[in-house]
Amino acid sequence: MNVVFRAIAILALGVCTAASAAEPPFSGDAAKARQVWTTFDRWLTAYEKGDLNAVMAIFDTEVVFAYQGTKDQKYADLKAAYAADFKSRSSGTEWVPLIDEVYADGKLAFVRATWELRTKSASGKTEVKERNRGLDVLRQTTSGWRIFRSINYAEPKAEK
Repeated sequence: MNVVFRAIAILALGVCTAASAAEPPFSGDAAKARQVWTTFDRWLTAYEKGDLNAVMAIFDTEVVFAYQGTKDQKYADLKAAYAADFKSRSSGTEWVPLIDEVYADGKLAFVRATWELRTKSASGKTEVKERNRGLDVLRQTTSGWRIFRSINYAEPKAEK
């Protein structure tokens, strides 16, 4: 999987399962922060199902997705990358969010998280292959919370 597809999968935004089911820490306007998390939760379900239209529903059409070392991605770029990812991803691979904060105030919100790429070995053991940090910035629209900026970077690999 090339770095652009990995970065797209991270967003907030990666293949996520029940491992992320714990309620994240909400700050600012807690009620709005919960709405934001509900939006992410719907996205996680859509990603798991490979539902391209539902996955794209979290993004504002003016989204700018930045991943360290790559060209910024726009809405059409993200959609194409998700479509390709859904065709090629292998079973047992998932992105799992470790949420640091879901903050909302007024019509703006952000989500800070670390995303882990987890795979299963032939023996069924889960291994963390990659960790990425991300900040997704959302705005409230008439159709819900939408990501309009996303900044992501890979964490250095831990020494063994």
